[in-house]
Amino acid sequence: MYTDSNGFDPKPWMIIGSFVLIMAGAVLIYTPVGGILVTMGATSLFGGLFSESSGGKFESGWVGGLISGTFLGIGSVVGSTLMFVAANTEGLAALGYLVASIASSFGISAIGGGFGDFVTQAMNKGINQLNWDEIYYHTAFTGTLGLMSSMIPQGKLVYPLGRVWAVGFCIAGELIIDAISSFFEAIGSQKADLPRPIFV
Repeated sequence: MYTDSNGFDPKPWMIIGSFVLIMAGAVLIYTPVGGILVTMGATSLFGGLFSESSGGKFESGWVGGLISGTFLGIGSVVGSTLMFVAANTEGLAALGYLVASIASSFGISAIGGGFGDFVTQAMNKGINQLNWDEIYYHTAFTGTLGLMSSMIPQGKLVYPLGRVWAVGFCIAGELIIDAISSFFEAIGSQKADLPRPIFV
């Protein structure tokens, strides 16, 4: 899709941007920033591809995926960091860090998932045709994804590697939710059809 009379196509630059984020994150993967960058790059790319495959615009899925990935990455990093602190703290302080980890990992990720899907739908179909059920579903799923990734073992010996596991977990989960959303979007827009049994 061209955005102006000069024929400028943002899609190739968005794809390049996603790979730049992934590569930069891979270099910094053992740092909190690295995990966030990898998640941003992967989810933006997946979002664009799945949006396009279901009849929408690549740009809308890319922007929505970038938003979701940013919040998911931040939620996972904050949650896992607090979980690490809780695992190495005693008494009521440990409980406080645990609660903070659960609230932040789920809450931050959920906000990003819902807002990202809202933006994608708004860019594809307009504000008046939003599927709120899908937005709520995406919100809950992404929040749960962030929560689960923060609970990956965060002991002192595995903490750096735990960040890598958490990033991979988030990307795999986002890939699944994007694929499911894309499939049902394609069914709804009649660009795909469910197989029907053949009766003889």
